[in-house]
Amino acid sequence: MMKKEQSAAGFSAEQRLTTNQIVTVADLEILKHEIIGAVAQLLDNLGRPKEKVWLKSYQVLKLLGISPNKLQDIRDKGLMPFTKIGGVFYYDQEEINRMLESHKQVTR
Repeated sequence: MMKKEQSAAGFSAEQRLTTNQIVTVADLEILKHEIIGAVAQLLDNLGRPKEKVWLKSYQVLKLLGISPNKLQDIRDKGLMPFTKIGGVFYYDQEEINRMLESHKQVTR
């Protein structure tokens, strides 16, 4: 069986519109339902709360490229909130992003 050649837009040669091709009402109905389904899915995803991503200390160290002592210093200074359960520190990734944004500097 021959593999159909795909264009850059993802359509095969048979699927590309030509000047003499007719679009039927049934084709438009199918398109309408596909669009409604896609929009409904997007709206559904917007309504869901984002799931928090919790990082452990070793992940934060790697992400920020800092030493364990520097991370301890950041915690001690209250620059980045954390949660400690047992002996394990957890950091909210969104909080890390906010901290990075709030300390952003522009060099000239």
